[in-house]
Amino acid sequence: MPVGIWGSLAFLLLVVILGVVELQTGFIERTAGRYLNRRNQGRQAWGRSWEKQRSAREAARELDERSAEAGRLRARVELATSFKELFGLLIDRQSSPLSPDKFVELYLDLPRAIGKELIEPSDLVSLYWSGDWVRTSVLMKDDLIQAYLVDRQSRVMRSVEISQSMVTAASIYGERVDGQLADFPAFGGKIYPADRFFAAFRTLSQDERERIIPDPDILLRLPKPVSRVGLGVIDGAAGYDRLSFETEGIAGSTITSY
Repeated sequence: MPVGIWGSLAFLLLVVILGVVELQTGFIERTAGRYLNRRNQGRQAWGRSWEKQRSAREAARELDERSAEAGRLRARVELATSFKELFGLLIDRQSSPLSPDKFVELYLDLPRAIGKELIEPSDLVSLYWSGDWVRTSVLMKDDLIQAYLVDRQSRVMRSVEISQSMVTAASIYGERVDGQLADFPAFGGKIYPADRFFAAFRTLSQDERERIIPDPDILLRLPKPVSRVGLGVIDGAAGYDRLSFETEGIAGSTITSY
C-alpha cells in the first residue's frame, strides 16, 4: 500500500481518537477555555491599568485647577479694600488665607464704634505685635465670615465673626445725602427737633449715652446748625439702628447718618 495512504489512515485514526477522547473528557474544550481565559485576563488587566492612569490624569488635572483657582482667590482677597468687598469674593463654605497686615487694614476701614464689636483695638494691637500671629483664615459660612487668627504652630489664637449686617451698617456710617428726614420712610415718623433730642441726651448717664452713640466724636464733626434728628432702620442690617442728623444750609438740607 502506498505511503501516502498510510499517512492519511494514520491522520484519520488520530482524529477519531481525539474525537472519542473529547466526547469522554472534554479535554480540548477545557484547554481552549483556559487559554482564552488567560488571554482575557491579560486584556482586562491592561484595560484596568489604562483606566487607572486615565483617572489619575483627571485627578491631577482637577487638583491643578483647584490649586490655580485657590491661588487666584488668594490674590484677589489680598487686594480687597473692605470687608464688604471680601463678602463679594467668597462663596459659601469657601475659605482663603489672609495676611495679618491685610486683616488689620480691613479692620481699620471699619468705623471705630463698629470695629470694637468685632475685636477690641487693644486686643488686636497685642496680637499684631506679639510676633506669633502669622496668618488669618477666612471662611464664608451662610451670611457670616469666620476669621481665625492663627499662630506659627497652626493654633487658633482668636476667632471673630464678621456679619453681613455689620458690614452693611459700616457702609452707611458717616454717609451724607441731600434732603430732609421727612423725605425718607425709613424713619417711620421718629423725627425729633434737635434741641429736644440733645436736651434729653444730656440727662442720660455716660453708659446710656455710649449705647446710643458709641463714638461721641461724631457729634463734634456734625455740621451746624442741626435742625432735626431721626431714628430709623437700616435695610439688611438686623440689630443696627440708624441715627441721622438733618442740617440746614444755604444750599438746602443735608442728612448725616450713623
